[in-house]
Amino acid sequence: MVGSEREWRCQACGTLLGLERQGRLHLKYKTAQYVVTGRVTATCRRCSAENRTTNGMSSMENLMLDLYGYQPPTGPGAVPIQVGPTNANRLTIDASLIGTPGQGSKQYFVPNKKYYVAQVAGTQQMGAAPHASSDGDPNQLPDVIDSFGTPLLAWRVDDTYITKPGNAQYRFALSDSGAGNVRAKLYWASNACFLTAIQTGKRARNQTDGFEGSMIPATGANTEKSLAGAFGNPNDPYRDPANLNMPSATPRTARGAITIQSAGVDGYYFGKKDRGAKQFGGGFVDYRMNFAPDPATAVSSTNQYTDKDGHPTNHNVLELFDDIIGAAGN
Repeated sequence: MVGSEREWRCQACGTLLGLERQGRLHLKYKTAQYVVTGRVTATCRRCSAENRTTNGMSSMENLMLDLYGYQPPTGPGAVPIQVGPTNANRLTIDASLIGTPGQGSKQYFVPNKKYYVAQVAGTQQMGAAPHASSDGDPNQLPDVIDSFGTPLLAWRVDDTYITKPGNAQYRFALSDSGAGNVRAKLYWASNACFLTAIQTGKRARNQTDGFEGSMIPATGANTEKSLAGAFGNPNDPYRDPANLNMPSATPRTARGAITIQSAGVDGYYFGKKDRGAKQFGGGFVDYRMNFAPDPATAVSSTNQYTDKDGHPTNHNVLELFDDIIGAAGN
């Protein structure tokens, strides 16, 4: 990685598919070179796996449009911008009128402008304009930031997903909602624009740094396990009938219908150097450790947590992180 350059690799086999620079994807095929923005789908030439990029819209940006209000561009001075998570799902709005109730849009919440700040494309937010743009560009979506200057993440449960634990097709989390017919409750891609950022927030944190970056900076099995470990309800585990005494690895439900995450004072989303990360030996946020110190061994009198009175209890694996988590809804 050089400067603000980021490799786009196949999530299945690691083959280099392209390079992302300043929010644009650079692709090469034989002697031809292409520069593209927006959502891209590519079939890996080595393993034939399907890979996707996103437009760079975060779940929180999507949520704020509903809460803050917007209007379509009207009049000779209007500057239309198109926003949305995919090219097929977009709104045309006037960025100068964000926060103004309009047709089909109400205003439920008005954030303090101090905490509603646009991010720079290619460094603070990995995505295409107008979800992020150059510093000072007024025609882009602002982002809700925390007191440390880092964008907040919103994790929204896919309420159309009805598969139950115990079914072989059940998934709590996946990298992307578009991988064939396989779906889940949560998707990493909904916040990929910040989880892959190389200069996040005011403190310019590189979430992809292998030493102290985020524990969820890329697609893959460990990230999906981490999302289950972090956002699965620790009070609602699925118990495998064949292994009732083993610590559950599968949450039945999420902590909330919507969970808001602040990266905390260190600026990393579940940072690798965070005190909370040190409790895990597998490189991911392990849901099983809500129930026993040794996740690979059956819960017993010698492998369980106890309260101040010596009674068995569960443990919240997020308590040791400096990340601030708030959940709402069922």
